[in-house]
Amino acid sequence: MKVDLAGVCADDLEISIRNGDLTIRGCRRDTMIREDFSYHQMEITYSRFEKTIKFPNPIEGATVAHDYRDGFLIINLRSE
Repeated sequence: MKVDLAGVCADDLEISIRNGDLTIRGCRRDTMIREDFSYHQMEITYSRFEKTIKFPNPIEGATVAHDYRDGFLIINLRSE
C-alpha cells in the first residue's frame, strides 16, 4: 500500500491492525506559522487525521513493515 502523507513527520504516525482493518493515524503540523503573516489560500490541511482501510481477506496476525520517505508511506503486510 502507498499513502501520500506530504508534510507529516514520521514520529507523528501510528499504524495498527484491529478487527481485520488497517488504521493509519497521525498529525500534519504547520511548522511555518508566523504571527505577522496571513494566507490568501492554503492547498494543504493541517490537523489530526485517521484513515482506516478494510481488506477483503483477513489480516489478523499479519506482520506490518513500513517505510516513510519523501512524503510517502509504504506499508507491506505479510500473513504468516
